[in-house]
Amino acid sequence: MAKRGIVYACSNERWFGETLVSAESARHHMPDLGRHMFITRDLNSRVGDRLKGLFTDIVVLDAAEHAHRPRFEAALRAEVDEGIYIDGDTLFLAPVYELFDILGPFDIGLAAAPQYISPLGVRMGIPKLLPKTPDAIPEWNGGLMVARADDGFRRFVTDWIALFAQCAKVGFELDQPALRVALVRSGLRIATLPNNYNLRALVPQNVAGEVKILHAHGELKRIGATINASKGMRLFVPRPEDIHGYQPK
Repeated sequence: MAKRGIVYACSNERWFGETLVSAESARHHMPDLGRHMFITRDLNSRVGDRLKGLFTDIVVLDAAEHAHRPRFEAALRAEVDEGIYIDGDTLFLAPVYELFDILGPFDIGLAAAPQYISPLGVRMGIPKLLPKTPDAIPEWNGGLMVARADDGFRRFVTDWIALFAQCAKVGFELDQPALRVALVRSGLRIATLPNNYNLRALVPQNVAGEVKILHAHGELKRIGATINASKGMRLFVPRPEDIHGYQPK
């Protein structure tokens, strides 16, 4: 039977607390899944005692290859056969075991980024910097990925790292444009998930059915308490007081 787990990474103390909240929500809804944490050594020296009991596996990294991007190391090194790779600024509102069901017909699943293509990336010329990709293909959001952790996935992540490095050289540190190109040329069978599994709660968007994972720096518990009051087609509009620390660029 495949070894399944939820994989986190953290290098920034500013966002460490919300990562713990996310992991606790994962444990609450899916207690049988392993929770894997990749944390940089300097951060672990300050907060590592708070990880005990919450994570089933803790890997201490000397440093992330790219600042604030230990997600790359986590994706390459997590000891799982099938993983949910997730950012710390998330909250599970329900179990999501069904995500693993896509890993028969598909190799990886992600939701599309709500902005289609990063406006900041366009202003900085990132699409011209990276290999050409058809305009009709959107950016995906890497804050939630479910994937089979095989050689094809690791080759894709390695390519994503190299493409991200190209962007970082010109001061662009969002990873969606590099992710988009890496996915397109990976050969992986990609399932585009509905936003129920990665609702970017910092921007207005349509949603239908039960929202199961929220994603934003903000008051996710407060949003989660109300967002599923209706399960029909609806427009989610975040309140300014519920979002903090980041705005889409």
